[in-house]
Amino acid sequence: MRGSEADRERKAIGADLVIPLLALAFALYFFSSIWNLVWEAKANGVVIGTILLVLVGIQLGRSFWGVWQGRYRLGFDDLIEPSGALFRRIALVSLLVLFVATFHLVGTVAGLILGMGSMMFVLGQRDWRWLIGLPSIIALTIHLLFVVFLGARLPAGPIEQGIRLLIGG
Repeated sequence: MRGSEADRERKAIGADLVIPLLALAFALYFFSSIWNLVWEAKANGVVIGTILLVLVGIQLGRSFWGVWQGRYRLGFDDLIEPSGALFRRIALVSLLVLFVATFHLVGTVAGLILGMGSMMFVLGQRDWRWLIGLPSIIALTIHLLFVVFLGARLPAGPIEQGIRLLIGG
């Protein structure tokens, strides 16, 4: 009985490993999907995928080190038990599904701005400068890197058409 009491005192981190494991699966899929692209896109993809793998490795390493030291256990209590974060999880998954479903309709830039901004709102950000500014900078950077420099064909929406008119493309 004493061991089970000690287990309950240690923090369950199984739920904290779900996203890193999904990120690992995404990185492996990402590497397989860039294999037949032109070398510039492949080089960028390898850099991005490698960074993702390093971050996942750090998170998994920290987690398993804590389990080995006895500070954590591999339980899924936080994922299974209802909590205040359950609404956020459901909202984030719903927003992600909506983003994927409407990505081709609204375009890359608008989709990223709306998707990231709404997810940041769900996660607690309320400053409109951050809600609009950060997703806009990231979306425009992605447009610049992939569409302008690499010539990738990402879904074009009204913002991309406006950019095309401004730069004369």
